[in-house]
Amino acid sequence: MFDIVSFCDNYNIPYAYKGKNIGRGWIGLNCPFHFDSDYHLGFNTAGDYTYCWKCGGHSLLSVVQQYVSTSTYEASQILERYGNRRVLSEALNVHHPKAITMPGDPLSALYRIYLRKRGFDPDHIAEKYKVTAGGIVGDWKYRLLIPLFYQGRVISFQGRDITGNSDIRYKTLSLEKSLDDPKNYLYNMDNAKGDAIMVCEGPTDVWRIGDSCVSTWGTSTTEEQVRKLYRYKKVFIVFDPDDNAQKRAGTLGNKIAAMGGDVEIIHTGLDHDPGAMTEDEVKSLREELGFENS
Repeated sequence: MFDIVSFCDNYNIPYAYKGKNIGRGWIGLNCPFHFDSDYHLGFNTAGDYTYCWKCGGHSLLSVVQQYVSTSTYEASQILERYGNRRVLSEALNVHHPKAITMPGDPLSALYRIYLRKRGFDPDHIAEKYKVTAGGIVGDWKYRLLIPLFYQGRVISFQGRDITGNSDIRYKTLSLEKSLDDPKNYLYNMDNAKGDAIMVCEGPTDVWRIGDSCVSTWGTSTTEEQVRKLYRYKKVFIVFDPDDNAQKRAGTLGNKIAAMGGDVEIIHTGLDHDPGAMTEDEVKSLREELGFENS
C-alpha cells in the first residue's frame, strides 16, 4: 500500500479527501500532467492506482516522477520508500512497444493556418521535425503531433492543442505506449551536435531557435535530462520570461553547476517567449551566444 498522504506531506503536494471531483475511496490531487487546481487526479486507496478524469490513467510511477521532477530510478526508490513494492514491481516491468509508428496525417489547411499565424513555415516544420496532424476526431484531434527522436528512433510523441480551448495544451503519449520515458530525453537532441547547447522549455521554442537548441518538455526536469545537458561544455538556459519559468531555470542551472558544468541563464530582455521571437531576435541571440546562424 502506497502511503500517499505521507508522500504528499513530505513533498508539499496539496491533496483533499472531499470535493466535487473526489469520490468515496479516493484522495484528490492536482494532476501534474496539465494545469490543475481542482483535484482532477484521484488516487484510489483500495487499488493503489491513479486516474485523472481530464487526461486519463497514469502509472503511479509516472505520477511520482512528475511531481518530484526526477528520474525513473529515483521515482522507483520513492515508491519503495513509501511502502508500495507491488506497484514498484509492476512499474519496473512495463512492457514497452518495440517501435512506434507515428499516427496522424499530412498537415491540412487548419494546421497550416495555425503554424503560419505563429510565424512558422508548415512545410519546414513537417519536413525537419516530422510533425503531423492529429485530425479532427479521436484521441489526438486538433493537435500537432510532435515526435521525440533519439538517435533516429521515435521514443514518444506529444500533441500540441491548436484550438486554444483545451485545458491540456500539451498531451504526451503514455509511458506504457512509449519506448521509454520521454522525460529521460531532450527534444531535438539529434540536432545538437556541438560543444555548446541552448535549452528551452518546449518544442516550439526549438523550432524558432533552430539547431543546437533542445527542450526539456516543460519547466520540470529530471536527473537524466540534467546528466544529458552536463555532457556539453557550455549550457545556455533560455526559458520563458515569467517568474515561475525563471525560478525553474535557476533550479536547473544549479543542478548542472553542482555537477561541475558550465552553465549560464540567459535573460533575453524580451516580454515574450522564445517561441515568439522574431527572426532578427533569434539571429541576435545566436550571434551573442556564439552559435552560427543557419
